[in-house]
Amino acid sequence: MRLFPIILCCAVQAVQGYDGPPPLTEVDGRSPIRMGGELLGGYRSDYIHRGEKMGPNSVEGQISGGASLSDSWAVSGELFAIRNWQGRNFSQTTLHGELQYYLADECTAGLFVNGQWYDSCPLKTGVEPGLSLKWNPMPSWSFSGSFLYDSGQEGVYSQWGVTWQPLLCESVAMVNTVSLGFSHDYLGRNGLKELMVRTGARWAVSGSLRLEPFLGWYCGYGRDDFKKVVLGLWCSYVF
Repeated sequence: MRLFPIILCCAVQAVQGYDGPPPLTEVDGRSPIRMGGELLGGYRSDYIHRGEKMGPNSVEGQISGGASLSDSWAVSGELFAIRNWQGRNFSQTTLHGELQYYLADECTAGLFVNGQWYDSCPLKTGVEPGLSLKWNPMPSWSFSGSFLYDSGQEGVYSQWGVTWQPLLCESVAMVNTVSLGFSHDYLGRNGLKELMVRTGARWAVSGSLRLEPFLGWYCGYGRDDFKKVVLGLWCSYVF
């Protein structure tokens, strides 16, 4: 199992389009698609997913990568897993694959499929086909949206967000994100399902190693309306 990240790293770097570790604020004209890979680990005081409280004290890991197929097409993939600190209350594993097309420089549309596996969670395991849109009009601004059908919940979920990521200095960027989640026949909810506001600082410890402490505020609507403050830390290695 230890060889898997190494094999993935070598494979992703070998594909057409690899351009090395990205800057803290994207400046590439094709920036909505990251060419390369990332290994990430982290902790959250509480894990909120689509307006549902999944559990406290969670640890997570993620492997992701992207590759260009041509001047207009690219593919990306991600394996994500998260579970309770004690390993008793919940777990979630997500496998994501996406085909992306450049509508223009800084703007892409994508067709994706997610596989979701849940254990001891409010949500049920299922498959999620969907569409995505990403737009980076300026180096420090990015907009994203997605629309999917969740077979496990037999409903539709859509999420839209904006991120402002100004550089504070050469090695530190502030990362501020606001996102809204909307649902239709999703766990008995129609309309606004989640509001998330998150701020943090991304520190480039080296050319490839980054640390990102963050503070988030979540509002969930549906079966159990709530407001929650979340503290967390992500550590990532990009290549």
